[in-house]
Amino acid sequence: MMCLLPLSSADAADRPNIIFIISDDQAWWDYSFMYRNDVEGPALDASVPKDFVIQQVAETPEIDALADEGLLFTHGYTVPLCRPSLHSMITGTFPHQNLVSGNDLIGKGDDEAVDQRIQFNQSIARTLVERLGYRAYQTGKWWGGHYSLGGFTEGDTQDSFSTSVRPPQYTGSRPGYVGGANGGGRHGDWGLMIGRVDYVNDIPNPPAAGETEINYANTVVPLTDFIDDCVAEDDPFFIWYAPFLPHNPFDPPEYLRAKYDALVDDSPHEDLDWTAKYYACVERFDGGVGAILDHLDSAGIADNTMIIFICDNGWITRKDTGGRTGQAKRNPADAGSRTPIIVRWPDKIKPGGPIEPQLITQPVSVIDMVTTALAAVDLPPSPEQRGINLMDLDAVNARDAVYCDVYAHDMAHDEGTPVNPEGTIVARFVVKDGWKLLSYPDGSEELYQLYNTATGDPVDPFETNDLSGSNPAKASELLNLIEAWYDEPKDMAWTTSLSQPHATDTMATPDSLGQSFTVNGDGMLRGISLPFEHTDPSEDMTLELRQLDGSGAPLGTLLAETSLSPDPIYQAGLRWGLFPFANPVTVTDGQQLGFLVKSASQPNIGFNIAYDNSGIYSGGKMYYSGQIDGLAWDAANLDLPFQVFTGIYRNESNFRIILDGDEITVSADLGVKGQPVVIQSSTDLSDGSWVEIGSDDNPDGLVAFSDSSLPERKFYRFGLSTIGDPFTVTPGGEELTVTNSEATSFTVSDTDLLQTAFGSYSGSALNDAPGATDTTFLGGLSPNGEASLHDGVWQNEGAQGRGAAMAQNGEVAEYLLDLTASPAGYDIDQIDLYSNWGTGQGRDEIKVTISMSLVGTPTVFDQIVVSNEIYDPPNETQGKMSISNIGASGIAAIRFDWPTGQENGGVGYSEIDVFGSTAP
Repeated sequence: MMCLLPLSSADAADRPNIIFIISDDQAWWDYSFMYRNDVEGPALDASVPKDFVIQQVAETPEIDALADEGLLFTHGYTVPLCRPSLHSMITGTFPHQNLVSGNDLIGKGDDEAVDQRIQFNQSIARTLVERLGYRAYQTGKWWGGHYSLGGFTEGDTQDSFSTSVRPPQYTGSRPGYVGGANGGGRHGDWGLMIGRVDYVNDIPNPPAAGETEINYANTVVPLTDFIDDCVAEDDPFFIWYAPFLPHNPFDPPEYLRAKYDALVDDSPHEDLDWTAKYYACVERFDGGVGAILDHLDSAGIADNTMIIFICDNGWITRKDTGGRTGQAKRNPADAGSRTPIIVRWPDKIKPGGPIEPQLITQPVSVIDMVTTALAAVDLPPSPEQRGINLMDLDAVNARDAVYCDVYAHDMAHDEGTPVNPEGTIVARFVVKDGWKLLSYPDGSEELYQLYNTATGDPVDPFETNDLSGSNPAKASELLNLIEAWYDEPKDMAWTTSLSQPHATDTMATPDSLGQSFTVNGDGMLRGISLPFEHTDPSEDMTLELRQLDGSGAPLGTLLAETSLSPDPIYQAGLRWGLFPFANPVTVTDGQQLGFLVKSASQPNIGFNIAYDNSGIYSGGKMYYSGQIDGLAWDAANLDLPFQVFTGIYRNESNFRIILDGDEITVSADLGVKGQPVVIQSSTDLSDGSWVEIGSDDNPDGLVAFSDSSLPERKFYRFGLSTIGDPFTVTPGGEELTVTNSEATSFTVSDTDLLQTAFGSYSGSALNDAPGATDTTFLGGLSPNGEASLHDGVWQNEGAQGRGAAMAQNGEVAEYLLDLTASPAGYDIDQIDLYSNWGTGQGRDEIKVTISMSLVGTPTVFDQIVVSNEIYDPPNETQGKMSISNIGASGIAAIRFDWPTGQENGGVGYSEIDVFGSTAP
């Protein structure tokens, strides 16, 4: 547990407002400030990119003002694809950490699980809201489901046109790019109108009739209304402003199209004007930025508002279609991944102020946005947020390198849930000292010198001269950096190692009790869980983590200890209890340790414990005083059931208390996620005064709680939830494991668990694929009645030329369990099917439905334990489908159904294993 004392917070008015302004599909050079001689003008003038032409015509005076008044980082890097880039901006993490690596899922339209990923990473919006009482508003492109998933208090994106509500400021017709039955829905819904429509005159494509230019203030009304309300209520705010600009549809008003038509070269497709329309939309985006800046000025809050500007990825327009070219968006080259990043905060960045406005060429990263925003409100990043504060220029210049990982457009997934994206990786790259190395999954590399760090002069900013062959030493140096970065700990979630989850017996606790075990994986050992039952609620329990002594007993050096009060644990029956360590212990894979469990009174009294006598755990053994089953600990083969919890990072202690009138908010960044947390309060800190007032599932490591019942003095503490699920003891000795080496020759014996109706009959007589005649033949086997179960696993020695046991589409196999050993039947918990299948088109999926029954007249397979279990191998020709956690009881027969219509027409099963135990 961690104690918090109530401290008065600073006035909310002193906290800065924060706005992320995000351009959508814009080349890094398409800003007018980039053409200046003191920025990138000489590089742009001198460079001749491959396969595309740079046209220096963009006019962005409002973004230029941001650059002039703030910190302009000319070499920012981002993920060159919309959705993963946006997810990195809001979480401060890379795609290989947050698992949002692409825009869509491979072969799947429903991507709700991808939207849910934001809840497993710390969103800057949620952090500001829950820890500091900010209001947070989302508008524009979001691509993360309902705005509330990201922690926003208000927003425009609801992710379903059928249930979304149009903003009250607009009653005009719905533009086609707004999601719904008649429009594209991938990018968002009503929020995509921000910066594009005239909310005052309800015009989907301004300017209004009679006006010669767009009134940009009218295009951001929902956002400025939000600002006005926050100012009226003295609420600090965070805004996500990501207009669908200059992203297509390229639909500028005629006066802007004509302006840029005269400036650009669209040949050989001058009649289509796609490049002109793109630049016109760049100017539209800039106009909306100017309207927001003007509103901040008029509201009197510009000085204390931090703005961070970025673009999600690069862009080059195809002149024939208006789509993207291959050199920019989705490409790890600078044309796709580079963007200017600007930080403007007039209170802090100003001539003569703490930080002078300036241009910085040192590379920076998209993940730095979150860290910078957190630093502005005096909050540190979480351990998985590896960015730096861009206002700390010493840290910027000291950083060794920036990195990025780039993936395919569609994400790998498991039934809709994003998984490790390494299978879809396109490239990883590093930028260091003016050099850039791109590493590809086939092992190839490209090396470019972008600029000379000594002089600042451009060398090869458009990556036309690959030096990997001529400078292998530099390539090797940078590749080592990439691999070290990519292999760093990616997450701060707990890992649960089910070291020994079984028990066959229970007992009163011996005077001395413990367990030795073997560590599974490097990391920080953060806690140990074991099941027990309190019989005396006055007894505390302590767990000591120790090194082993010379005899292998857990009696060596004390490494850590922690205690649990019985108050929340006292239960009727066994229950998992977690002993979390206040200071995690660094452990390595294969290390042998042990723990002792003690009650407050010694010798041990007050609790019962479960243990296992099967000897199936090989990583250690149970230590105890006296004898159990007539044996001392070093002669027995017993184990305690236990779980070891490890994490990557040490505990954080970033506590924060915010007092707002009569409401207090307490929060902490725990440095670990995935383990539930309880919140307790006390008025006097005495042992018996702590009362649980809330809980948190803790999906992202950030825990917050608001309390409006405040006495004169109150104390708070957070602690990892120590109470787990009920624990079940399974008596009966060792688990039974039955292996059958040939599917057509199961051995019938008194000791086998799995048998077939014709197990003693030679399957070789069935020398072709099963058919009606075979089914009739099997039906006439002896014995008759319920024991004459049809076996649909066959010996095939026909045209296919192999002796495999085949199961065809529409086949069934029914197996009888020998009841002579246990008239009450069997408890089944796992079935393994070992399969052989062919390769080629259509042979990549196996489905099977498993049902079970008690033998009767007739036998009815009415216990469906698996429905359409699918095994989808990659390219192997053999493997195992394992169905576990079945938990079916009283079973006497098992039926396997291979449904019709699946891709794999025939499967050869060489072995079927059934795991279980006799019913008591």
